[in-house]
Amino acid sequence: MRQSYIPSSTSSSSSSSSSLLIWISLFSTVLLSSSRLVQAQLGETICACSPTTFEFELDFSLSCPGTISDGNGIDQSDCFTTNFGTSSPDDTTPVLVNIIQILELNQGRQTLATYSRTGSYETGDTFSYTSLTAEGVDDISEVPGGLQITLTGENSAGDQLLQNWIIAYTNDCTISPIFDEGDSIGWTSVVTVGPARGDVCTAVSDSSPVVAPPPMSLELPTMEMVPMCMSMLPPIPPPTIALEFPEMDRHMCMCMCMSMPSMCMSMPSMCMSM
Repeated sequence: MRQSYIPSSTSSSSSSSSSLLIWISLFSTVLLSSSRLVQAQLGETICACSPTTFEFELDFSLSCPGTISDGNGIDQSDCFTTNFGTSSPDDTTPVLVNIIQILELNQGRQTLATYSRTGSYETGDTFSYTSLTAEGVDDISEVPGGLQITLTGENSAGDQLLQNWIIAYTNDCTISPIFDEGDSIGWTSVVTVGPARGDVCTAVSDSSPVVAPPPMSLELPTMEMVPMCMSMLPPIPPPTIALEFPEMDRHMCMCMCMSMPSMCMSMPSMCMSM
């Protein structure tokens, strides 16, 4: 059976307090134990798609039940407000809240973590809670199955008020986020929520954008193209070709000169020597 905060001091009769205790116990048992018993594999059929962080704002103009309802990742939800006083028993609008208690529940509907703070909180004040899932989930027993918040305050007549709201998650792996900014239940509205972890919520991991690796750039050093023949090899002198002509008689030379005078002009010694 889960815990619900009950103020230690009250101006109501003992019978009223006892009735309220019994009502809260029955309410918690019926609401949360009606959910299925979980025997599943983490990240496949049961996921922790609830927020990792919550920021709430108190708004005393709101009342139960609010805008949060069953569906969209929420299995069941309920909210009630009780006036313990006699001065103005029908007035359930607070002027301040002095105790805030948060219970985070596991899949077995047992308390995973508790958080409480005291002070003098007015409408417009905010409070935050960080889920255990923010540090990681290693086992199915660590998957949150619900959230319960109890607010204790007083109305303008000084009567003590208690508001208790509770939400049970479906733990559906395909739904995230469960809460939206501006959602409300009782005197509490949602300001911001942190996203669920992708390693235990496929709805988050499947929707994560795939970041393509940056294109590879290959930079080659600038090379100065220098003709290898000019820079590396010494100049090669042209070969000296010695022309050898066969011996010709005068008659042959005269015939050659008459038929090819340019040849005789270029090689005069050939015929002159004859």
